[in-house]
Amino acid sequence: MQELHRLMEYINCYRYDKKEEEIVIVHSPYDEAAKEVYDKARRLCRQWYLDMAIDCVREMSENDRDYILHHMNSIKYHHGYAMGIRNEYIHCSAKHFTLMPDDDSTQVMKVIFSIIHPYYNHRDKNCTDYFESFEYGFLSDDYGDDQREVFEAVEEKLFAPDGGMTADDALKLLKGSLAAKLGKKEFKRIFTEFMKDYYENDWASADNDFHWKSRFPMKARLFPLEVKQASCLKDMGLFDDVRLRKIRSQEQCKQYIDENLSLDENSALFMAECIWEACTPSGT
Repeated sequence: MQELHRLMEYINCYRYDKKEEEIVIVHSPYDEAAKEVYDKARRLCRQWYLDMAIDCVREMSENDRDYILHHMNSIKYHHGYAMGIRNEYIHCSAKHFTLMPDDDSTQVMKVIFSIIHPYYNHRDKNCTDYFESFEYGFLSDDYGDDQREVFEAVEEKLFAPDGGMTADDALKLLKGSLAAKLGKKEFKRIFTEFMKDYYENDWASADNDFHWKSRFPMKARLFPLEVKQASCLKDMGLFDDVRLRKIRSQEQCKQYIDENLSLDENSALFMAECIWEACTPSGT
C-alpha cells in the first residue's frame, strides 16, 4: 500500500478551510494519527494539490469512489469532474497564482487516484504511463465496469512487489485478456453496430472514408486481425456487393472470401457471417 492511500482511513477527519485554502484536522480520538498520516503525505506532493484532492475524496459518495477506482485516466475527467475542481478551487483561489489551471486539475486528479487506489502512485512514471494512455482510457470506458476482474488482474501484475511489468506490456496483457474473455462475438457486435450507423448516417460519403478508417479500428481495437481482414474485403467491394444484392446468400459471401482472400476455414466462415449480417439491407 502506498502512503497516500493511508489517508482513506482518516478521510473524515479532514476538512478544507476555504478561507485559508488548506486542510484542517477535525478534533477526534484519531486526530493525532490523522495528522501523522497527513504530514507524511504532504512530503510526497504539492500541499495545495493534496488538500484539494483530500477534500474531493471526502465529499465523494462510495459509488463515486468506486467508479474512479476503475476509471483512472485523468484525460477522461477534463471536461467533467476536473472542470469542477478548477471552478471550485483553482480559478477562485486568492492564495495560489497559476497560469495553467488545466495542468493543476490534472495533477489533482492523479493525487485523487493515489488516495483512492491502494497502489496507484502519481510519482511513478510507469504507473501513470499505463493509466494515462489513450488505450487504457478507451478500454476502461468500454469495459471497465463489466470486466473489472480483467483490469484488476492486470493491475496486480503491474504493481507486483518485484517491480511488476512495463506500461506497454501491461497494456498488451489487458488487450489480450479482454479479447480472450469476450471472444469473437464481441467483434461481431461492434462490427454490426458500426455498419448499422455507417449506412444509416451515410458515413461512406465522408472525406477519405474517415469513419471506417479511423473510428472503426478504434472501436474494434481488441481485434486488429479481424479489422484488417474486414478492411481488405471492404476495399475489394464485398460490402457493396452484399448491400446491392449482387451476392445473395451467406454461402456466396463465403465463396467470395475463399476466392479472393487467403483465410483459414474458420476465419472465412466468421467473416462471411459478420458481413452478411451487417451489410444485408434490412427487410431482405
